Amino acid sequence: MKKKIILGIILLFSAIQFIGIDKSVPEYDPADNYLADFSGEDQIQTLLVQACFDCHSYETDYPWYANVAPVSWWLQSHVRNARRSLNFSDWQNYSDEKKSHKKDECVEYIKKAWMPPASYKLAHPEARLTDEERAVLAAHFDR
Repeated sequence: MKKKIILGIILLFSAIQFIGIDKSVPEYDPADNYLADFSGEDQIQTLLVQACFDCHSYETDYPWYANVAPVSWWLQSHVRNARRSLNFSDWQNYSDEKKSHKKDECVEYIKKAWMPPASYKLAHPEARLTDEERAVLAAHFDR
């Protein structure tokens, strides 16, 4: 009985690997990117790319485990929700009011260390922001 259960689990795990995630990127204008007209703030740009852009833009760099279900499903859901909340690739299409609101949210989430989330930082040590980096990034959005 134990062998049948283990075999069943292995077969189920194998079968779900055929259910892939959609890694496609919609057509978008690179000029709409938050960093499109960015200049003179290399540290800010680096911090944004390292800590934010993987989920909050169309520039997602999927790691190897994005091909392993069910982790891939969780990862895709996370990216989809992050982009829905804030998408730096679509920044220039936001109204001024929405941009202001998103900047306020960024300040709050960065200061409270809600972003990037702990689950992301586990696999991406480069996204672990120091207190100083958090302050610099928050100050950038707070102006």
